[in-house]
Amino acid sequence: MRYKKIVPAEKASDFEKRKKNIKTLIYFIISFSVIFGLFEGLVAIEFKPVYPIYLIILTILLVLFLFFNKGFSSALPERDMLPEQWSEEKKDGFYMRWEHDKKIARIILIFLIPFLLTFLIDYIVLFLPEWLS
Repeated sequence: MRYKKIVPAEKASDFEKRKKNIKTLIYFIISFSVIFGLFEGLVAIEFKPVYPIYLIILTILLVLFLFFNKGFSSALPERDMLPEQWSEEKKDGFYMRWEHDKKIARIILIFLIPFLLTFLIDYIVLFLPEWLS
């Protein structure tokens, strides 16, 4: 049985991935805290248009996410799947743009998911006690 050699560069990349994931998690927690806190605060002071404003923001974020993420796809098209009329530079540009758009979509998710969770928690708090009784 052969064992794979562990290259120090691979360990560094794992560390960098963990560091990036922790950083994203911290951004997500901060984003959720601000969005949920603001929502609950506005509901507590009975600010009437809070639901339409949050729904509009949620819809805009969802549309932007779908646009930048190219729908719900995560598979990168192979080079031979691209149009044959495209030059190699244009194909390279397509892949660079794809990566750029995916990064933007990940950033949008940091704000989109807290909005979804805010409405989920609000609906659970509003309707679950009624259903249980």
